[in-house]
Parts: sequence; structure tokens; C-alpha cells
Amino acid sequence: MLSNIPAMVFKGYADWSVDFYSNRVEEMIGYSKSAFDARLLKWMNILVEDDLDHAKYVFLKALKTDHNYVREYRIKCKNGQIKWIQERSYIVCDLSGKIEYISGIFFDITEQILNESLLQYSESLEEV
Repeated sequence: MLSNIPAMVFKGYADWSVDFYSNRVEEMIGYSKSAFDARLLKWMNILVEDDLDHAKYVFLKALKTDHNYVREYRIKCKNGQIKWIQERSYIVCDLSGKIEYISGIFFDITEQILNESLLQYSESLEEV
């Protein structure tokens, strides 16, 4: 069933390690599920550095509120391509407030972002 979902379903941890529930990750970004499973690769390693501070900010804000968050940022695929990701997640904490894990889903929104950029560019040309 999970292999039919057009996104990457995951369980993440405070150290940015990630467990994926299908091989969809390899199809979408080129890195193997086994590289993440073996902890050879962490999600932070592929996040575009310029987007890291904002990603951390959204996470910390969620941790202080209802533990739900949605964030968008860029990642570096194995082939060097940059893709936009939308992450929808929930932070699960123990009774003392320590993070146990994060459950969520990553969507590839690259095409949507590109289409929005093209539309904005087209509209700016019309104004000239």
C-alpha cells in the first residue's frame, strides 16, 4: 500500500536520521533507502544549506505549540538536481517532553514551484 502513495512516508529522529517505509525515496531523490537505514545519510545532509535555518525555526516553533508543522525547502538529489520538498509532520514526545520521533510525509513540489514561478514571470511581462 505505501508504495502506491506518491510521496515519501517517514519516521524521523531529532538527530535528522530518517527511516523510510518504502523505496519511494530512491525514485524521488536518487538516494537509497538502505543509505538512510544504515545512517550513512541523514536528511540534513541533503537539505540546501540556505534553507536549514528556516527549517529548524519551523520545527522549534511546532515543538513549542501543537507539534504539527508544514515546511517547504530545497534538497540536493543524488544526481545534483535541486528539488523542492513540502514536509507535513508531527513531533511525538515522551512525558518529559523529550522528542521520541517525528512522523510525516515528504512531497516533491518542484513542478508546482516552477509553475508558480513561470506564472509570476509571465504576469510581470504583461505589466510592462
